[in-house]
Amino acid sequence: MADRQDPLGAAPGTIEGRALARKVLETEAAAILALVDRLDERFDQAVQLLLECKGRVILTGMGNDGATGLLEMRTAGAVTFAQDEASSAVFGMPREAIGRGAVQSIHSLSAMGPAILAANEQMMGR
Repeated sequence: MADRQDPLGAAPGTIEGRALARKVLETEAAAILALVDRLDERFDQAVQLLLECKGRVILTGMGNDGATGLLEMRTAGAVTFAQDEASSAVFGMPREAIGRGAVQSIHSLSAMGPAILAANEQMMGR
C-alpha cells in the first residue's frame, strides 16, 4: 500500500507533518485572536442563532473531532449531513462521521445546499 500523504505534501506522523500541523494551528489561532476585538452584541446574537439551529453539516476534512461533534448533535436530535467522497478534497472526517452513525444523509457539495433547504422546509412543516 502506498504511503498516504496530505494534500500539502507532508507524510502523516513525520516531523514535517507535525511542523505543518503546528503552522496550520498557529495560523488558525492568529486568525481567531484577530477577531477578539470585534466580538460584540451582534456576535453574541449570531452565536445564539447557531446554538438554536437544529441541523449540522460536515464537509471535507481530516481527523475525527468534527465526527465526534456531529454524533453528539445527531444524538441530541439535529438533522445531520456529510459531504460525499467524490466531491471531498479530503474524505477523512466525513468517512469517520459516516462510520460512527452520525450522518443521516450524504450529498455532493453541489447538492448540499438544496438538501439542507429541503430538510429545513420539512422541519418547518412546509
